[in-house]
Amino acid sequence: MRLPSALLGVLLALVIPASAHAAGLFVLSGSDAGDPTHSIPGLISLADGGGEFQNSASGGAVIAGSGVGPYVYNSGGTGSIRQFSGGTYRTITSNIPAVKSMTVTGRGLVVAIGNKLQYVGATGARSDVPYGTLGGGDSWVAIATAPNGHVIGWSWKNGWGQLWDFNLAGGAPSSQDYTGTINDPFFNNRDNGGTYGAGPVGNAGDIAVDGTGGLWVANALKDGTIGQIWHSPAGGSLNLLASNYYKPHITATGDGKAYASTSDYSAPGFITDVYRFPGETKVTSVAGKLTKSAVFDLAVDRCYTTCSVSLPGGGGGGGGGGSTGKTASPLKSTPKTAKVTKAGLIFKLACRTDCTVSVSGKLAYAKAKKKKRKKASAAASTKLKTTKIKLKAGKAKTVVIKLSKGQRKAIKKAKRKKRKVTAKLKVKVTPKGGRTSTRSLKLKVR
Repeated sequence: MRLPSALLGVLLALVIPASAHAAGLFVLSGSDAGDPTHSIPGLISLADGGGEFQNSASGGAVIAGSGVGPYVYNSGGTGSIRQFSGGTYRTITSNIPAVKSMTVTGRGLVVAIGNKLQYVGATGARSDVPYGTLGGGDSWVAIATAPNGHVIGWSWKNGWGQLWDFNLAGGAPSSQDYTGTINDPFFNNRDNGGTYGAGPVGNAGDIAVDGTGGLWVANALKDGTIGQIWHSPAGGSLNLLASNYYKPHITATGDGKAYASTSDYSAPGFITDVYRFPGETKVTSVAGKLTKSAVFDLAVDRCYTTCSVSLPGGGGGGGGGGSTGKTASPLKSTPKTAKVTKAGLIFKLACRTDCTVSVSGKLAYAKAKKKKRKKASAAASTKLKTTKIKLKAGKAKTVVIKLSKGQRKAIKKAKRKKRKVTAKLKVKVTPKGGRTSTRSLKLKVR
Protein backbone atom coordinates (compact mmCIF):
# COMPACT_ATOMS: atom_id res chain seq x y z
CA MET A 1 0.00 0.00 0.00
CA ARG A 2 1.16 3.47 -0.86
CA LEU A 3 0.83 6.25 1.70
CA PRO A 4 -1.04 9.35 0.46
CA SER A 5 1.12 12.16 -0.89
CA ALA A 6 -0.16 14.65 1.70
CA LEU A 7 0.83 12.37 4.54
CA LEU A 8 4.10 11.41 2.87
CA GLY A 9 5.04 15.08 2.80
CA VAL A 10 4.50 15.27 6.53
CA LEU A 11 6.40 12.06 7.23
CA LEU A 12 9.29 13.21 5.08
CA ALA A 13 9.49 16.31 7.23
CA LEU A 14 9.73 14.14 10.31
CA VAL A 15 13.21 12.84 9.51
CA ILE A 16 15.52 13.77 12.37
CA PRO A 17 18.13 11.00 12.70
CA ALA A 18 18.55 9.66 16.21
CA SER A 19 16.34 12.39 17.57
CA ALA A 20 15.24 10.39 20.53
CA HIS A 21 17.09 8.47 23.13
CA ALA A 22 15.97 4.96 24.09
CA ALA A 23 16.02 4.78 27.85
CA GLY A 24 14.55 1.28 28.28
CA LEU A 25 11.64 -0.90 27.21
CA PHE A 26 8.74 -1.06 29.67
CA VAL A 27 5.93 -3.62 29.54
CA LEU A 28 2.56 -3.63 31.33
CA SER A 29 1.74 -7.23 32.18
CA GLY A 30 -0.74 -9.34 34.11
CA SER A 31 -0.27 -12.69 35.79
CA ASP A 32 -1.95 -15.92 34.73
CA ALA A 33 -4.33 -17.00 37.50
CA GLY A 34 -3.83 -20.56 36.33
CA ASP A 35 -0.04 -20.32 36.70
CA PRO A 36 0.83 -17.37 38.98
CA THR A 37 4.28 -18.65 39.97
CA HIS A 38 5.52 -18.65 36.37
CA SER A 39 3.99 -15.32 35.30
CA ILE A 40 4.79 -11.76 36.35
CA PRO A 41 2.41 -8.79 36.79
CA GLY A 42 3.02 -5.04 36.90
CA LEU A 43 5.47 -2.64 35.26
CA ILE A 44 8.31 -4.71 33.84
CA SER A 45 11.61 -3.61 32.30
CA LEU A 46 12.61 -5.91 29.44
CA ALA A 47 16.15 -6.11 28.06
CA ASP A 48 17.04 -7.20 24.52
CA GLY A 49 18.60 -10.36 25.93
CA GLY A 50 15.36 -11.29 27.67
CA GLY A 51 16.28 -9.99 31.12
CA GLU A 52 13.22 -9.00 33.16
CA PHE A 53 12.93 -6.66 36.12
CA GLN A 54 9.72 -5.97 38.01
CA ASN A 55 9.76 -2.25 38.74
CA SER A 56 6.39 -2.47 40.47
CA ALA A 57 3.74 -5.13 40.95
CA SER A 58 1.23 -2.43 40.05
CA GLY A 59 0.77 -1.94 36.32
CA GLY A 60 -2.03 -0.75 34.09
CA ALA A 61 -3.62 -0.89 30.66
CA VAL A 62 -1.89 1.88 28.68
CA ILE A 63 1.68 3.22 28.80
CA ALA A 64 3.54 6.13 27.18
CA GLY A 65 7.27 6.88 27.30
CA SER A 66 8.65 10.31 28.16
CA GLY A 67 12.42 9.88 28.50
CA VAL A 68 12.32 10.44 32.26
CA GLY A 69 9.92 7.70 33.32
CA PRO A 70 6.82 6.24 31.65
CA TYR A 71 3.22 7.38 32.18
CA VAL A 72 0.80 4.58 33.05
CA TYR A 73 -2.99 4.57 32.86
CA ASN A 74 -4.67 2.21 35.31
CA SER A 75 -8.37 1.52 34.82
CA GLY A 76 -8.85 0.31 38.39
CA GLY A 77 -11.23 2.24 40.61
CA THR A 78 -12.15 5.54 38.98
CA GLY A 79 -9.16 5.44 36.64
CA SER A 80 -5.82 7.19 37.12
CA ILE A 81 -2.68 8.28 35.29
CA ARG A 82 0.63 7.99 37.11
CA GLN A 83 4.27 8.53 36.20
CA PHE A 84 6.90 6.01 37.29
CA SER A 85 10.19 7.72 38.09
CA GLY A 86 12.88 7.23 40.72
CA GLY A 87 11.54 3.81 41.63
CA THR A 88 8.04 4.97 42.54
CA TYR A 89 4.75 6.14 41.07
CA ARG A 90 3.50 9.72 41.24
CA THR A 91 -0.20 10.29 40.56
CA ILE A 92 -0.89 12.82 37.80
CA THR A 93 -4.68 12.63 37.78
CA SER A 94 -7.55 10.48 39.01
CA ASN A 95 -11.21 10.07 38.05
CA ILE A 96 -10.41 9.65 34.37
CA PRO A 97 -12.52 7.49 32.02
CA ALA A 98 -11.17 4.67 29.88
CA VAL A 99 -8.03 5.75 28.01
CA LYS A 100 -7.41 3.93 24.73
CA SER A 101 -3.96 5.42 24.05
CA MET A 102 -1.73 8.28 25.19
CA THR A 103 1.45 10.02 24.12
CA VAL A 104 3.79 12.70 25.47
CA THR A 105 4.25 15.72 23.20
CA GLY A 106 6.14 18.99 23.42
CA ARG A 107 2.85 20.56 24.51
CA GLY A 108 2.02 18.05 27.22
CA LEU A 109 0.39 14.68 27.72
CA VAL A 110 -2.31 13.82 25.17
CA VAL A 111 -4.85 11.04 25.80
CA ALA A 112 -7.34 9.32 23.50
CA ILE A 113 -10.69 8.80 25.25
CA GLY A 114 -13.54 7.52 23.11
CA ASN A 115 -13.78 9.87 20.13
CA LYS A 116 -11.78 12.69 21.74
CA LEU A 117 -8.13 13.68 22.00
CA GLN A 118 -7.50 15.67 25.17
CA TYR A 119 -4.66 17.37 27.01
CA VAL A 120 -4.28 16.39 30.65
CA GLY A 121 -3.34 19.47 32.65
CA ALA A 122 -1.03 19.74 35.64
CA THR A 123 -4.08 19.90 37.93
CA GLY A 124 -5.61 16.84 36.28
CA ALA A 125 -8.14 18.88 34.30
CA ARG A 126 -8.70 17.84 30.68
CA SER A 127 -9.27 20.02 27.63
CA ASP A 128 -9.93 19.07 24.03
CA VAL A 129 -7.12 19.07 21.48
CA PRO A 130 -8.25 21.36 18.63
CA TYR A 131 -9.88 19.30 15.85
CA GLY A 132 -9.29 16.14 17.90
CA THR A 133 -12.97 15.17 18.32
CA LEU A 134 -14.23 12.61 15.81
CA GLY A 135 -17.74 12.29 14.41
CA GLY A 136 -20.45 9.91 15.52
CA GLY A 137 -19.59 6.24 15.39
CA ASP A 138 -15.86 7.01 15.26
CA SER A 139 -13.37 6.29 18.03
CA TRP A 140 -9.64 6.44 18.52
CA VAL A 141 -7.52 3.28 18.37
CA ALA A 142 -4.04 4.70 18.99
CA ILE A 143 -1.97 7.89 18.91
CA ALA A 144 1.77 8.54 18.67
CA THR A 145 4.17 11.48 18.66
CA ALA A 146 6.27 12.19 15.57
CA PRO A 147 9.75 13.80 15.63
CA ASN A 148 8.37 17.16 14.49
CA GLY A 149 5.96 17.29 17.44
CA HIS A 150 2.84 16.34 15.47
CA VAL A 151 0.46 13.70 16.80
CA ILE A 152 -0.33 10.86 14.40
CA GLY A 153 -3.71 9.29 15.19
CA TRP A 154 -5.47 6.12 14.06
CA SER A 155 -9.26 6.27 14.23
CA TRP A 156 -11.88 3.51 13.83
CA LYS A 157 -15.29 3.34 12.19
CA ASN A 158 -17.04 0.09 11.31
CA GLY A 159 -13.73 -1.73 11.40
CA TRP A 160 -12.03 0.56 8.88
CA GLY A 161 -9.03 2.67 9.74
CA GLN A 162 -8.33 6.32 9.12
CA LEU A 163 -4.97 8.03 9.73
CA TRP A 164 -4.71 11.63 10.94
CA ASP A 165 -1.86 14.11 11.35
CA PHE A 166 -2.30 16.83 13.99
CA ASN A 167 -0.12 19.91 14.11
CA LEU A 168 -0.66 20.86 17.75
CA ALA A 169 0.32 24.44 16.98
CA GLY A 170 -3.09 24.80 15.34
CA GLY A 171 -4.82 24.22 12.04
CA ALA A 172 -6.99 21.42 10.72
CA PRO A 173 -5.32 18.00 10.52
CA SER A 174 -4.64 16.12 7.32
CA SER A 175 -6.24 12.68 7.04
CA GLN A 176 -6.41 9.61 4.85
CA ASP A 177 -9.23 7.09 4.62
CA TYR A 178 -8.16 3.46 4.07
CA THR A 179 -11.56 1.90 3.35
CA GLY A 180 -11.95 -0.70 0.62
CA THR A 181 -8.48 -2.22 0.82
CA ILE A 182 -7.83 -5.95 1.17
CA ASN A 183 -5.47 -6.89 4.02
CA ASP A 184 -5.81 -3.33 5.22
CA PRO A 185 -3.01 -2.40 7.64
CA PHE A 186 -5.52 -0.25 9.54
CA PHE A 187 -8.12 -2.95 10.16
CA ASN A 188 -9.34 -3.30 13.73
CA ASN A 189 -12.00 -5.83 14.71
CA ARG A 190 -12.76 -6.52 11.05
CA ASP A 191 -11.97 -9.40 8.72
CA ASN A 192 -11.45 -9.42 4.97
CA GLY A 193 -15.01 -10.64 4.48
CA GLY A 194 -16.29 -7.32 5.74
CA THR A 195 -17.72 -8.39 9.11
CA TYR A 196 -16.76 -6.31 12.10
CA GLY A 197 -17.46 -5.93 15.81
CA ALA A 198 -19.18 -3.13 17.65
CA GLY A 199 -15.98 -1.23 18.35
CA PRO A 200 -12.20 -1.41 18.40
CA VAL A 201 -10.75 -4.50 20.04
CA GLY A 202 -9.84 -3.89 23.66
CA ASN A 203 -6.10 -3.83 24.40
CA ALA A 204 -5.20 -4.35 20.75
CA GLY A 205 -4.00 -2.32 17.79
CA ASP A 206 -1.27 0.31 17.94
CA ILE A 207 0.84 2.76 15.96
CA ALA A 208 4.27 4.28 16.60
CA VAL A 209 6.58 6.73 14.84
CA ASP A 210 10.32 6.24 15.26
CA GLY A 211 12.95 8.95 15.42
CA THR A 212 13.65 8.75 11.69
CA GLY A 213 10.00 9.35 10.77
CA GLY A 214 9.19 5.69 10.08
CA LEU A 215 5.58 4.65 10.72
CA TRP A 216 4.85 1.33 12.48
CA VAL A 217 1.41 -0.28 12.65
CA ALA A 218 0.22 -3.27 14.69
CA ASN A 219 -3.30 -4.07 13.51
CA ALA A 220 -5.85 -6.39 15.05
CA LEU A 221 -8.24 -8.33 12.84
CA LYS A 222 -11.58 -9.70 14.02
CA ASP A 223 -11.58 -10.33 17.79
CA GLY A 224 -7.95 -9.28 18.03
CA THR A 225 -6.57 -12.43 16.45
CA ILE A 226 -4.24 -12.85 13.45
CA GLY A 227 -2.83 -9.35 13.84
CA GLN A 228 -0.12 -8.01 11.55
CA ILE A 229 2.95 -5.76 11.82
CA TRP A 230 3.42 -3.11 9.10
CA HIS A 231 6.13 -0.54 8.51
CA SER A 232 6.74 2.42 6.24
CA PRO A 233 10.01 4.35 6.19
CA ALA A 234 9.58 8.11 5.96
CA GLY A 235 8.28 8.80 2.46
CA GLY A 236 7.84 5.11 1.65
CA SER A 237 5.09 2.51 1.43
CA LEU A 238 3.50 0.40 4.15
CA ASN A 239 4.96 -3.10 3.95
CA LEU A 240 3.74 -6.20 5.78
CA LEU A 241 6.52 -7.54 8.03
CA ALA A 242 4.85 -10.21 10.16
CA SER A 243 1.52 -11.96 10.79
CA ASN A 244 -0.29 -14.06 13.39
CA TYR A 245 0.09 -11.59 16.24
CA TYR A 246 -2.53 -11.67 19.00
CA LYS A 247 -3.78 -8.38 20.46
CA PRO A 248 -0.54 -6.71 19.33
CA HIS A 249 1.03 -3.45 20.47
CA ILE A 250 4.04 -1.63 19.08
CA THR A 251 6.52 1.01 20.23
CA ALA A 252 9.42 2.60 18.36
CA THR A 253 12.94 3.76 19.18
CA GLY A 254 14.80 6.89 18.16
CA ASP A 255 17.03 5.05 15.68
CA GLY A 256 14.45 3.37 13.46
CA LYS A 257 13.70 0.19 15.39
CA ALA A 258 10.50 -1.05 16.99
CA TYR A 259 9.27 -3.61 19.52
CA ALA A 260 5.99 -5.48 19.01
CA SER A 261 4.10 -7.72 21.42
CA THR A 262 1.83 -10.69 20.80
CA SER A 263 -0.18 -11.96 23.75
CA ASP A 264 -2.93 -14.58 23.87
CA TYR A 265 -4.49 -14.44 27.33
CA SER A 266 -8.00 -15.50 26.38
CA ALA A 267 -7.73 -18.55 28.67
CA PRO A 268 -5.31 -19.86 31.33
CA GLY A 269 -2.02 -20.93 29.81
CA PHE A 270 -1.07 -17.47 28.51
CA ILE A 271 1.29 -17.27 25.52
CA THR A 272 3.25 -14.04 25.04
CA ASP A 273 6.33 -12.84 23.17
CA VAL A 274 7.99 -9.52 22.30
CA TYR A 275 9.91 -9.09 19.03
CA ARG A 276 12.36 -6.45 17.82
CA PHE A 277 12.11 -5.09 14.27
CA PRO A 278 13.54 -4.99 11.63
CA GLY A 279 14.28 -8.70 11.59
CA GLU A 280 11.55 -9.95 13.96
CA THR A 281 14.08 -11.00 16.59
CA LYS A 282 12.57 -12.48 19.73
CA VAL A 283 13.39 -10.44 22.83
CA THR A 284 11.57 -12.42 25.49
CA SER A 285 13.27 -15.50 26.92
CA VAL A 286 11.70 -18.89 27.56
CA ALA A 287 13.46 -18.76 30.92
CA GLY A 288 11.58 -15.58 31.83
CA LYS A 289 8.06 -15.05 33.13
CA LEU A 290 6.70 -12.61 30.54
CA THR A 291 6.17 -15.45 28.05
CA LYS A 292 3.56 -16.86 30.44
CA SER A 293 1.95 -13.52 31.29
CA ALA A 294 -0.55 -11.19 29.63
CA VAL A 295 0.90 -8.09 27.96
CA PHE A 296 -1.48 -5.14 27.78
CA ASP A 297 0.88 -2.51 26.33
CA LEU A 298 4.56 -1.62 25.97
CA ALA A 299 6.63 1.52 25.45
CA VAL A 300 10.22 2.58 24.93
CA ASP A 301 10.82 5.31 27.51
CA ARG A 302 12.44 7.74 25.12
CA CYS A 303 12.50 11.48 24.70
CA TYR A 304 10.17 12.91 22.06
CA THR A 305 10.96 16.11 20.14
CA THR A 306 11.56 18.76 22.84
CA CYS A 307 11.69 16.19 25.63
CA SER A 308 8.94 18.11 27.36
CA VAL A 309 7.28 15.96 29.96
CA SER A 310 5.60 18.87 31.73
CA LEU A 311 1.84 18.95 31.51
CA PRO A 312 0.03 22.03 30.26
CA GLY A 313 -1.00 24.32 33.10
CA GLY A 314 -4.64 24.26 34.13
CA GLY A 315 -6.79 22.59 31.51
CA GLY A 316 -4.13 21.98 28.87
CA GLY A 317 -3.27 23.43 25.51
CA GLY A 318 -6.68 24.86 24.60
CA GLY A 319 -7.03 27.14 21.58
CA GLY A 320 -3.76 26.78 19.75
CA GLY A 321 -2.63 23.90 21.94
CA GLY A 322 -0.11 26.02 23.84
CA SER A 323 1.34 24.96 27.16
CA THR A 324 1.87 27.10 30.18
CA GLY A 325 3.87 24.38 31.91
CA LYS A 326 7.66 24.38 32.04
CA THR A 327 9.62 22.47 29.45
CA ALA A 328 11.89 19.79 30.88
CA SER A 329 15.50 20.04 29.80
CA PRO A 330 16.57 17.59 27.06
CA LEU A 331 19.99 17.20 28.76
CA LYS A 332 20.74 13.52 29.09
CA SER A 333 23.30 13.91 31.87
CA THR A 334 24.94 16.70 33.82
CA PRO A 335 28.40 16.86 35.42
CA LYS A 336 29.27 17.59 39.04
CA THR A 337 32.71 19.10 38.46
CA ALA A 338 34.62 21.26 35.99
CA LYS A 339 38.38 21.23 35.41
CA VAL A 340 40.73 24.14 34.74
CA THR A 341 43.04 23.41 31.79
CA LYS A 342 45.16 25.46 29.40
CA ALA A 343 42.12 25.67 27.12
CA GLY A 344 39.86 26.95 29.87
CA LEU A 345 37.19 25.59 32.20
CA ILE A 346 36.04 22.25 30.78
CA PHE A 347 33.25 19.74 31.45
CA LYS A 348 31.07 17.44 29.37
CA LEU A 349 27.40 17.64 28.42
CA ALA A 350 25.14 15.22 26.55
CA CYS A 351 21.68 15.72 25.07
CA ARG A 352 18.92 13.22 24.33
CA THR A 353 18.31 14.92 20.98
CA ASP A 354 20.31 16.94 18.48
CA CYS A 355 20.45 20.34 20.15
CA THR A 356 22.26 23.65 20.56
CA VAL A 357 23.56 24.56 24.01
CA SER A 358 24.44 28.02 25.35
CA VAL A 359 26.33 28.18 28.65
CA SER A 360 26.73 31.34 30.72
CA GLY A 361 27.36 32.03 34.39
CA LYS A 362 29.89 33.15 36.97
CA LEU A 363 32.55 31.95 39.39
CA ALA A 364 31.85 31.92 43.13
CA TYR A 365 34.52 31.75 45.85
CA ALA A 366 33.82 30.41 49.33
CA LYS A 367 34.58 32.74 52.25
CA ALA A 368 35.75 35.49 49.94
CA LYS A 369 36.42 38.84 51.59
CA LYS A 370 33.96 41.43 50.40
CA LYS A 371 35.54 44.64 49.18
CA LYS A 372 33.76 47.70 47.95
CA ARG A 373 34.72 48.51 44.41
CA LYS A 374 33.34 51.10 42.08
CA LYS A 375 33.61 48.69 39.17
CA ALA A 376 35.13 45.27 38.82
CA SER A 377 37.86 45.07 36.20
CA ALA A 378 37.57 42.64 33.31
CA ALA A 379 40.53 40.68 34.65
CA ALA A 380 39.03 40.27 38.12
CA SER A 381 35.44 39.68 36.93
CA THR A 382 33.65 36.54 38.11
CA LYS A 383 31.43 36.58 35.02
CA LEU A 384 32.19 33.77 32.57
CA LYS A 385 32.16 34.15 28.81
CA THR A 386 29.08 32.72 27.11
CA THR A 387 29.89 29.58 25.16
CA LYS A 388 27.77 27.87 22.50
CA ILE A 389 28.12 24.33 21.16
CA LYS A 390 26.06 21.84 19.14
CA LEU A 391 25.43 18.33 20.46
CA LYS A 392 24.47 15.17 18.61
CA ALA A 393 21.78 12.99 20.16
CA GLY A 394 23.18 10.84 22.96
CA LYS A 395 26.83 11.83 22.39
CA ALA A 396 28.77 13.66 25.10
CA LYS A 397 30.86 16.64 24.07
CA THR A 398 33.36 18.77 25.98
CA VAL A 399 32.33 22.34 26.75
CA VAL A 400 35.26 24.78 26.95
CA ILE A 401 34.74 28.14 28.65
CA LYS A 402 37.69 30.47 28.12
CA LEU A 403 39.12 32.06 31.26
CA SER A 404 40.80 35.44 31.55
CA LYS A 405 44.23 35.81 33.16
CA GLY A 406 42.56 37.42 36.16
CA GLN A 407 40.14 34.52 36.57
CA ARG A 408 42.94 31.96 36.36
CA LYS A 409 44.90 33.88 38.95
CA ALA A 410 41.89 34.16 41.26
CA ILE A 411 41.12 30.43 40.99
CA LYS A 412 44.75 29.52 41.66
CA LYS A 413 44.86 31.81 44.69
CA ALA A 414 41.61 30.40 46.08
CA LYS A 415 42.84 26.84 45.72
CA ARG A 416 46.12 27.74 47.41
CA LYS A 417 44.13 29.04 50.36
CA LYS A 418 41.92 25.92 50.20
CA ARG A 419 38.82 27.92 49.36
CA LYS A 420 36.10 26.19 47.38
CA VAL A 421 35.49 27.52 43.87
CA THR A 422 32.13 26.92 42.20
CA ALA A 423 30.99 27.60 38.65
CA LYS A 424 27.34 28.66 38.77
CA LEU A 425 26.00 28.10 35.27
CA LYS A 426 22.84 28.62 33.28
CA VAL A 427 22.53 26.11 30.45
CA LYS A 428 20.04 26.96 27.71
CA VAL A 429 19.18 24.00 25.50
CA THR A 430 17.35 24.27 22.19
CA PRO A 431 16.45 20.91 20.58
CA LYS A 432 16.27 20.78 16.81
CA GLY A 433 12.85 22.15 15.94
CA GLY A 434 11.90 22.52 19.61
CA ARG A 435 11.57 25.07 22.36
CA THR A 436 14.40 26.39 24.53
CA SER A 437 14.65 25.25 28.14
CA THR A 438 17.03 26.43 30.87
CA ARG A 439 18.87 24.32 33.44
CA SER A 440 20.95 25.67 36.35
CA LEU A 441 24.17 23.86 37.27
CA LYS A 442 26.63 24.24 40.12
CA LEU A 443 29.99 22.65 39.32
CA LYS A 444 32.89 22.24 41.69
CA VAL A 445 35.99 23.69 40.01
CA ARG A 446 39.00 21.37 40.23
